[in-house]
Amino acid sequence: MGGAFFIEDGIEQGNVLQYNLAVMVRQSTSLLNDDLTPAAFWVTNPSNTIRHNAAAGGTHFGFWYRLLEHPDGPSYTPDVCPRNLPL
Repeated sequence: MGGAFFIEDGIEQGNVLQYNLAVMVRQSTSLLNDDLTPAAFWVTNPSNTIRHNAAAGGTHFGFWYRLLEHPDGPSYTPDVCPRNLPL
């Protein structure tokens, strides 16, 4: 229930998510607001490698890129702009 592979704040860089399968990701009303429309792969910074993954049977999104102007949450900094990084 809720997001499956979740890169959260937008500050995260250099992660490699590959050869993963997310199946039947479902909506949850008891977790984060983002879990109302969950994604199997929720990515907030394009400086991560997301390859050879699959999402099947979920209620909303397979892959979701939420590129903010600056990281949010506990990782907030005005010095990083995920929105301007190459995808």
